Amino acid sequence: MPIKLKEGEQRAGLRYKVLRRLSDGAMAKSYEAEVMAGSRTGESVFLKQYISPSVKVPWFDAYVSYQKELKKRIESDGDLKARCYEMFEFIVNKGGKDSSGVFYQVFEFVKDGIPLTKYIEDFREDPTSVEWKHRVIFARIMMFALDYLHRAKIVHTDLKPDNFFMIPGENKAGFKLKLIDLDFAILTDQQSPWHGESGYVGTPGYHSPEHLRGEVPQGASDIYTCGLILSELLGEGHPLRGFDNIEQATLNGEYVPVKIAEPIQRVENLGFLEGVINACFQPDPAKRPNARQLLEALQGKTFDFEFPEVKSPAPEDIEPEREVPEPTLHTDPTPTEEQPKKVPKVELYYEDNKVAGCSIDTVFGHNHFRAVSDDAKFIGKKQFTIYKDRSSGTWAISHIQEATNETVVNGASLKSPVFLQDGMTISVGNTSKGVEKFPMTIRFQNA
Repeated sequence: MPIKLKEGEQRAGLRYKVLRRLSDGAMAKSYEAEVMAGSRTGESVFLKQYISPSVKVPWFDAYVSYQKELKKRIESDGDLKARCYEMFEFIVNKGGKDSSGVFYQVFEFVKDGIPLTKYIEDFREDPTSVEWKHRVIFARIMMFALDYLHRAKIVHTDLKPDNFFMIPGENKAGFKLKLIDLDFAILTDQQSPWHGESGYVGTPGYHSPEHLRGEVPQGASDIYTCGLILSELLGEGHPLRGFDNIEQATLNGEYVPVKIAEPIQRVENLGFLEGVINACFQPDPAKRPNARQLLEALQGKTFDFEFPEVKSPAPEDIEPEREVPEPTLHTDPTPTEEQPKKVPKVELYYEDNKVAGCSIDTVFGHNHFRAVSDDAKFIGKKQFTIYKDRSSGTWAISHIQEATNETVVNGASLKSPVFLQDGMTISVGNTSKGVEKFPMTIRFQNA
């Protein structure tokens, strides 16, 4: 595993000095760095130091070539280039016989951008904090970007609000957009080098049915995720909110139907727009709209479209049928009035690297962690659920009984749901034999 770079460090072979560490992910460590030589001297860049792919994997050289082709396609289309962060440089040091080597990519640092996540969180807490017209603008420019991306035969595969940066500007719309995290995007006309060797990137809560079925993501997979984000921007929230098993709901085509929150200028037929967004959630990708159709519906256009039958339950019917036990902690810090009704996102860290996270109820299992460590093989297909307890608004965790191994919380087998606390340890194993594997630490974002 690559050694973390320190602030102020400039490693041999790099013309970049680290200014600060931004994140430690499961697949890479990210930094803001300063260019120390060349025409960009003094500029800030986004420096990504990779854990996966390792320079030692057989498909590494093909991966670098694949990334260069991705860069070429983005730069050859002015409209697409304006909407994606710029890919500057690939740095490969394979090391010696006894060295693990290291791989870096250098990207544009989006200085003035604000992730779409922040806007969504703000207006969910205070609807007056973000103007409705701006939410509509965000939806439209998001679909403009995706339309250009798909025309270049590129599928992002990991769309989520965090990967759309909104930049206030003086253009007609008032905002520009930068689409980030394309380093595991795929080309629809070329098989990815990691196909069959490693999974395709996605995020819990924003997985498409194709991700969950283990299939190669396609343009329609991005569309599924865009439907989720459009629902958060223009509707009443994430359309899978409240489902006990989000993954199964995704596979079944179940969701809370989208209702546009307010009238949209130039969109006379809101019902048509709602229908097109709801069609994004069909299990069959062929029944989903494409990016251009979503954009046109947002612009007020109508067109021939076969709307699949909606089999979604009404919002009041999607609560779990079983009664969820009142969570208690092993140390018995029962809920009090001082506990906040609104809590941060949950993040899971393994060996100081963030490996997963969630902002809605999520079932976690082997597929979420298999690329991180061989020890992930001890995690069941469905191991535990992290969810918001509806009475207290506090995050809790429950074990899934079908899992072979125990879910272990702070060294004790999880027999009933418990509230999560910052710094709590989650692992799997057999407590009677003193066996624990794959220990992860719970952290609350901004906690």
